[in-house]
Amino acid sequence: MSKEILRCDKEADGKIYTQITMGDYSYRAFGILIADIILHVSNAYNVSKEDVFEWVKRELEHPTTEIKQIVDQ
Repeated sequence: MSKEILRCDKEADGKIYTQITMGDYSYRAFGILIADIILHVSNAYNVSKEDVFEWVKRELEHPTTEIKQIVDQ
């Protein structure tokens, strides 16, 4: 049985919304997921994982979007 743990949507206004479902997963599991995404993107665009990760580092150092955390209760 599969379970959605990460969802990204681009709205008509151009904003990108990302939702994670933490469940029983640790931050380490999401780190592995992020690494997998980097590898998939590098393969899809036929560029090195280092090229993709360079942009990840740039975004981490200077975020282009605001992070808002919403917790369901």
